[in-house]
Amino acid sequence: MWDPKKVERVCAAMQDADLVLHDCEVTDASLHVLHPSFFQIHPPTASFRKNILKNSFMGCCMAFRKRLKKEILPFPDDLPMHDQWIGLVALKKGKVKILDRPLLSYRRHQENESSMDHASVLQMLTWRVHLLKALWKRGIL
Repeated sequence: MWDPKKVERVCAAMQDADLVLHDCEVTDASLHVLHPSFFQIHPPTASFRKNILKNSFMGCCMAFRKRLKKEILPFPDDLPMHDQWIGLVALKKGKVKILDRPLLSYRRHQENESSMDHASVLQMLTWRVHLLKALWKRGIL
């Protein structure tokens, strides 16, 4: 569920940014708030290195300028998280702005395909290797 002013606030933030990431509240299937701020659980950063290790970007909470599309696409094979890829490209090729305001109710339900839990350490390391290789091949590193 979008905040009624989400588009207006994101567009205003885009005046001096290439990608905007905003906060959200986490709710259950009935929209009861579980966490008033996703950023309190997972603090975001505009650091490229830190986002390699721990992703700050969530697609439903970001918008980017069309000019970044040529840098982002096509998505590399074996990409662990498309949102992370978009964020990392934006950090290297543009300006990222983080809004600490929740502009979305992020609904979580029992059948969600994505998990709020971490993968195994081995899986996360494997994903980071794939991600670094893709960034290197694309000339972003």
